[in-house]
Amino acid sequence: ALSTPIDNREAGIAELATMLRAFLLCLLVHQSFGLYTSSSPVVILYDSNFKSKVSADAGVWLVEFYAPWCGHCKNLVPAWEESAKALTGIVNVAAVDATEAESLASQFGVRGFPTIFIFGADKDKPKKYEGARTASDITSAALKAATETVKERLHGKKKPESKSDSGDQKASSENNVVELTADNFEEEVLNSDGPWLVEFFAPWCGHCKNLAPEWEKAATELAGNVKLGAVDATVHDSLASDYGVRGYPTIKFFPPGEKAEPIEYDGGRTSDGIVEWSLNKLDDYGVGPQVVEATSEEIMKDSCYSKKICVVSVMPHLIDTGAAGRDAYINTIQAVAKKLRTRPMAFVWIPSGVQTSFEETFGIDFNYPAMVAISEAKLRYARHRGAFSQEALSSFLGDVWSGRQKTIAFNTLPKFKDAEPWDGGDYVYPDEDEE
Repeated sequence: ALSTPIDNREAGIAELATMLRAFLLCLLVHQSFGLYTSSSPVVILYDSNFKSKVSADAGVWLVEFYAPWCGHCKNLVPAWEESAKALTGIVNVAAVDATEAESLASQFGVRGFPTIFIFGADKDKPKKYEGARTASDITSAALKAATETVKERLHGKKKPESKSDSGDQKASSENNVVELTADNFEEEVLNSDGPWLVEFFAPWCGHCKNLAPEWEKAATELAGNVKLGAVDATVHDSLASDYGVRGYPTIKFFPPGEKAEPIEYDGGRTSDGIVEWSLNKLDDYGVGPQVVEATSEEIMKDSCYSKKICVVSVMPHLIDTGAAGRDAYINTIQAVAKKLRTRPMAFVWIPSGVQTSFEETFGIDFNYPAMVAISEAKLRYARHRGAFSQEALSSFLGDVWSGRQKTIAFNTLPKFKDAEPWDGGDYVYPDEDEE
């Protein structure tokens, strides 16, 4: 039978409706799953399922926080899915659309995309992944985290206990958070020359309890740079009122020097976010990391060995460099320290020929200036061999931190003898004896 114009029109409408339904379905899928579809090996996480999927799970999770419009996130998709497929049954690989799960992204201090965290045995303290965005590097980091988790279980290491139900955040001998009260606030904070980051909390506040371990970790990492304190605002309500506290936690930054007007903290609530924000503030106030001259055993212990990695530079004799040359080397170290300041490293320097026991222990062979990175906890060290430039030193210490740099074992830390500090001037030759 011949088709009529009406039949043709109805067929066209039906075809258009089918195409429209297909378009809407694609749109729905895109909105529901962002960069990853339901058939992807990547687990899709939301505010609603994060706790049951990640926090309650004993396994290791790699979680990417992304934004659908982010170009770098789109470029990461193939490597992320390849990693998820390769790690199936070993490590969970997941993704969170941070534009949809805003509160979840805020909880972990996500400020850029993509941000990747590794959730190991302690789900309250994820580690930020900062390696290359290739499947090879991602899977290597995942397997390393899984191996660490297994070793912790074999050695009976337990997950750190959370704060008690009372939410007590008072300082103890095991952390660097200072307990602040109405009685000591002026003396500790307002009358000090150094910078402070102060949290006003309530014991019943859930967000405050979640922040507590991050606050303690940040206090440890910022030791020597920024002091962190905590005020129970339900007890010291007048103090909280003086600073306009209306919700919990409220965090105020009291800058170095004059403390008349504190600054509202607006950074993330992970230790990494707190540390990064604080150090950026120090930049704003022209306060950088310190590179001190180690003239005694006490200085070495307090200023260097207390960190995970103690970086010691051995300077040439003043006869060889003069004051200007030595200052130039110290400025180079200062620039490296600033670049790597988010790492738990401390930087000191010593003049050559003074701490001979130190030089012998760590293989300093008269090739000055020299640099060694020391781990007191592991009794291992690495020596830099190359140019004493900001780029070369930063690369060396980056490799030390990532584990790419070969290290050498040593038995015990050498003793430091007391020495006179450098006065900042050129070498003064002794007077010749009169004939």
